[in-house]
Amino acid sequence: WITGLGLMGMVTVLNVIALGLGPVAIVQPIGAISLVFAALISRRYFGLQLGAPLLISIGVTMFSIFAFVTTSAQFSHELVATEESVTWLLALLIALSVFGALFALSRAGHIPRVIMTGIIFGTVAAATHVLARTVVAGGLPEFDLMGARWWMVLAAVALASAVGFWLVQTAYASGPPETVLAGLTVIDPIVAVAIGAAFFGEY
Repeated sequence: WITGLGLMGMVTVLNVIALGLGPVAIVQPIGAISLVFAALISRRYFGLQLGAPLLISIGVTMFSIFAFVTTSAQFSHELVATEESVTWLLALLIALSVFGALFALSRAGHIPRVIMTGIIFGTVAAATHVLARTVVAGGLPEFDLMGARWWMVLAAVALASAVGFWLVQTAYASGPPETVLAGLTVIDPIVAVAIGAAFFGEY
């Protein structure tokens, strides 16, 4: 469990770097490849049988990732961050942090916890992408009115990430890991791409 948490931390750092280098619609969907590795690990350590349905599912997953990322790359352009869009993103991060914490303490079932975690991590990914691209383009924000909002977004990303890590632990504790992994790898990219498109003009 501790090793797993350490790997999650390492993956988070690598994901931040990737989100600073490329569009969220290319970076986040690639995470679905983890489903394939999960199947291979389960075969090695838990005796999972790689029958025809599972092999077909792996093939469909790989093809879908390739098709989505290839299509997204053709329409890539720089995001447009306005004062209004940054304010909306900040409000969304704070609201999800509060709601996610209450959700973790509630008696919600396994699947609702997975869905809520995916929404939080997808929002964090979109915010991280916007922050990283802004820093790459113009350096660290100054402490003016707009710059203060960026620093607040950074703090809100840290808070939402902590809540997401906490909530995903409760999801793992309340049901099978397969549904957690599958749910996150589907919901996270959908939410991240939707926020990028709705708030920051990404394709």
